[in-house]
Amino acid sequence: MPDSTSEYPEKLGPIASRIASIYGVIATDQRKRLPDDAMIGYACLLRFESYRANRDPDLLPVVNSCIEKSLAADPLDSHILSAASFLSFLREEATGKQPDPEAGLEYARRAMVRGREDASANFALARSSFFNRNCSRGKEFAEKAAELDPYEATIQAQTGAYLFACDDPAAIQYLRRAIALDPRGSIVAETALVLTLLAEGRDKEALEFAEKIVPSSTGVGPYYDIAMAMVYAKNGRIPESRASWDRLVATYGSEKDETQEQLLRRLITNPLLADRALKLLQGTGVISD
Repeated sequence: MPDSTSEYPEKLGPIASRIASIYGVIATDQRKRLPDDAMIGYACLLRFESYRANRDPDLLPVVNSCIEKSLAADPLDSHILSAASFLSFLREEATGKQPDPEAGLEYARRAMVRGREDASANFALARSSFFNRNCSRGKEFAEKAAELDPYEATIQAQTGAYLFACDDPAAIQYLRRAIALDPRGSIVAETALVLTLLAEGRDKEALEFAEKIVPSSTGVGPYYDIAMAMVYAKNGRIPESRASWDRLVATYGSEKDETQEQLLRRLITNPLLADRALKLLQGTGVISD
């Protein structure tokens, strides 16, 4: 045990994260045992987190259904309301319908009825603000969420990723904290840290860090290939950038007639971050305008 309680976050945080986080040992084990008919409450949250990580289009109707059933059972479940808020901001490319930011904000507000001291509810309000490009309000609630759940690597990573998109220098501390909490699972933090280094003009350092990421150990979605396409492009390694983009298309491309921009915006729900990725990849000729 640490000698002082002040050392708990640094010393015990990674252990707590790997056991109890949404991608930790407990949740991972529960996902394996999840019955097909388990659709309410915690079981629904596990399904939601799987969708959020991997953006599997076949899972989205299941998640929508279980959220509806969960809210019918408990209309003020702050965690379910936070998940519903997230889904409201998904782009048309993912859902077939226009995003509904008003509904997303309303779900987030309802989540705060019981969840004022809950990290997911605070982050739902943060997300709503970020999606409306209100960086100052988003930062307020994101930092509150990160403070409320200091051992949850995902919230630390998302806080850093959104702050990065807002050009906020505080981003890097949250990204590094997420990686420290879960060095094997913070693909969002790792990729966002790569993008932060790029934004700071530290292109070579970003490339060196990116090439140390082990995507197979994360099991989390398209972010790795997007970041690699960007970091290779910024370092002038266009063939490698295009190879990363081709892997992204092969794995996450839609059977529908989807443009390169539509694919990118379907996979990156943060509009500010999507804008940055699009500008870089189009500007270097990796993808077409």
